[in-house]
Amino acid sequence: MKPLQLAFAAGLLGVLFLVILPRWARQPRMRAALERHEAHGVNGGATYYTDSPAALAGLQSIRELKQEQPDLFWKLRD
Repeated sequence: MKPLQLAFAAGLLGVLFLVILPRWARQPRMRAALERHEAHGVNGGATYYTDSPAALAGLQSIRELKQEQPDLFWKLRD
């Protein structure tokens, strides 16, 4: 990639992350969605689902259901 193309791509990414996404997050619909996720314990900054307490709680619930009722879900390899 040519240096000018690389600089242009980096500039576009910078504008996206530093200007467009923060403005979008302040929009009423997006703000409501972010607040709803936060109220349910979903961490929007989580890198993996295991970083989110809500996802871990859901996974634990599934494990408990599977233990109580082994035939509830289709056969999965453990």
